[in-house]
Amino acid sequence: MSGEKPALLPDHVVIDLKARCDAEGVYIPPPPFKYLRGMKVKIKCGPFSGRLGVVQGMRGKERVSVLIDIIQANIFEGDLTPFP
Repeated sequence: MSGEKPALLPDHVVIDLKARCDAEGVYIPPPPFKYLRGMKVKIKCGPFSGRLGVVQGMRGKERVSVLIDIIQANIFEGDLTPFP
């Protein structure tokens, strides 16, 4: 609330909320989170489709942070010399 009037929401928020409603306008909440930190996952779509990753945690209520190994190769093997 903003004083005695309801707070104004950006149009994109209203559109997103309406998209989650059934035909009668009743809000349908998203399913509970089913991924846990450390779980191995496979990306299903987008530019990283088919890549494997490890769940790092949540970013917000519906976003998952996933660590993806893009290179999937050893870059360097050998001894390191300390830099002075």
